Amino acid sequence: MSDRTDFGEQVGFGFVGRLLTAVLGLVGTVVVARMTTPDVYGLYFFIYGVADTLNNPFGGWVEGCRKRITESDAREGEIMGAYALGLGLFTVVGVAVIAIAGEFAAGYIPVDGLGRHWPVLALLFVGLNLTQQTGMILSVRPNFGYHSWIDLLKTVLKYIGQIGLVVLGYQAGGLVAGTALGLIVVAPLPFRLIGVRPRLPTRATVRRIWTFAKPKFPQSMLNTMMGRIDTILIGVLATSVFVGYYNVALRISAPAIFVTQLISNGTYGDISDLHSRGEAVAERLRHSASYSSVLAIPLFFGALILGQEILVTAYEPKYAGAGVFLVLIALYRMLITQEQVFASAINGLDMPYTSFRISLVKFVTNVVGSVGLFFVMGPIGVVVGSTIAQSVTYALSVYAVRVEVPSVTIVPSPLVHQFVSGGVMAAVVWALRRVVPVRSWVYVFALVAVGAAVYGAVLLAISEHHRATLRNVSNGMLGKVVP
Repeated sequence: MSDRTDFGEQVGFGFVGRLLTAVLGLVGTVVVARMTTPDVYGLYFFIYGVADTLNNPFGGWVEGCRKRITESDAREGEIMGAYALGLGLFTVVGVAVIAIAGEFAAGYIPVDGLGRHWPVLALLFVGLNLTQQTGMILSVRPNFGYHSWIDLLKTVLKYIGQIGLVVLGYQAGGLVAGTALGLIVVAPLPFRLIGVRPRLPTRATVRRIWTFAKPKFPQSMLNTMMGRIDTILIGVLATSVFVGYYNVALRISAPAIFVTQLISNGTYGDISDLHSRGEAVAERLRHSASYSSVLAIPLFFGALILGQEILVTAYEPKYAGAGVFLVLIALYRMLITQEQVFASAINGLDMPYTSFRISLVKFVTNVVGSVGLFFVMGPIGVVVGSTIAQSVTYALSVYAVRVEVPSVTIVPSPLVHQFVSGGVMAAVVWALRRVVPVRSWVYVFALVAVGAAVYGAVLLAISEHHRATLRNVSNGMLGKVVP
């Protein structure tokens, strides 16, 4: 197994890439949306959703390869060979299924314009397989920070392709083709950065991958459904207006999980490596849980105090009704930032069936709770149901890890310091808002800036851990975690 001593540097390096990708993605989305009509943009998202869903069954095999390649005694060449063979087979079969469906079943699918876009759907499917799935393996390697920078390059190429093809008159097909071409162009990079030459796998290697992958196939499909369940339920039970409220709140709260996405993948690889060598994992878990919520906590408190004003400033007054959605989704994301650390530990500790059972409980709890609460509370009840399901998932994940690692610290002191700082920030911003009426976007930005400054200042004042992290940032080791 490769050296993993620069975990903190990789988190910081990857975070910068993730932040730039988010900014570029927001700007690119606005530009492309203004160049097209809602029906064209909607068809693009539908086609992307179909390709992503078709891509998902392979996720089980990818998870098996991710787990085994992180172990200390991993036959990395054979594992990458097994991955490459699976990737090639799945891609060929998938393209064949898309071609047959496009030829014989297009007329039975009630989506205007979909029938003539099967070729670009197939192209997008290939691109997602080559880049997205391989990137998942890179994300658990010691150099996992590069994954975010590949995403940045992919995003740049995507918008260049989309804008160029739309200008040439290709509309939805151009949007899909631009995305696909961006994916295909960067496809060699994750393979290169993984740095392992594929070799023909032995039966023993394939069996070892399969033992972890088997329960991950249904879990992969469950995760796909869970990722879209709120939107589907709100759309079916309520109206598209509330779907719009939900999605703008979801997008504006996305920065909450930036750090988590990087830390959880790195934690997965580290814990798998340590566990396979029989070494203790409690310290790595404590470090990860300490900093995973560092953005989610102030974002939640900010949504609580300024949520509606932020939404109106970003998306116009017609989205003022999304304020309550934003508060609940920010709480949901804050729970995810902790749960994902323990979920990664469960996978790293080689407990795929436990992971599947927890996902199944979350899915059932989410659907039953969301539907039931909808009839009690209206559309917001769907989000309340999801938040309750996420709380249950967090509790189950913590319990499962605690059974295997009794010495693990569930609530480390840096996490407590973040909550204290977030509470002080909320009190200061609330007091200022009472004194100074919010009359324009300038006031909103000023209050957000004051809140961020207060949160950072209080955190550094009360926490030696965070002061040490800042010193490491200034020394060129952004985000390095210290005991």
